[in-house]
Amino acid sequence: MPHGAPTTGNAELLGDAGDARAFDGGIFAVVYLSPRDYHRVHSPVAGPIRTVRHVGGTLFPVNDIGVRHVERLFARNERVAVVHESERHGAVATILVGAVGVGRITLSFEPDVITNRDRMPRTLRYGDGGPRLARGEELGTFHLGSTVIVFAGASVPLTLTRRPGDAVRVGETLARATGLA
Repeated sequence: MPHGAPTTGNAELLGDAGDARAFDGGIFAVVYLSPRDYHRVHSPVAGPIRTVRHVGGTLFPVNDIGVRHVERLFARNERVAVVHESERHGAVATILVGAVGVGRITLSFEPDVITNRDRMPRTLRYGDGGPRLARGEELGTFHLGSTVIVFAGASVPLTLTRRPGDAVRVGETLARATGLA
């Protein structure tokens, strides 16, 4: 699980420079889902969904070979970026990145978002009326394996609880708030 501080590529990954500014100075984690893994993605935080954005692209493999040999891999593959608003953590983005062999990405709370189809909305902005998800509630599904990237902004300092290469299971913590009483 590679992680660290987000880079200037946030706008490209999220598909919007305005949304990306919320994550300047924050942290990120990349979670690779191999074909043998569970392919449902769960909400990392509780709170409403503010924005869903489909960003078209290709479907390169996201395994170690793809990561090593395809420049800007995650920003080049088709993806769905979901921006949540957490009372405790501020803006948090979950990016579901497609890959070769992924038939489609779907969202559990938004039936109109299904990748690999002609009439999918590019951006859905919910504002204050977005669907509310509980932490750990199902967010979406890869119809085969791929990668999830989670961004958190700097408004609430977080420390990652996992190291690169660690396995992550549903319900396990990726990061903890630091410096809060």
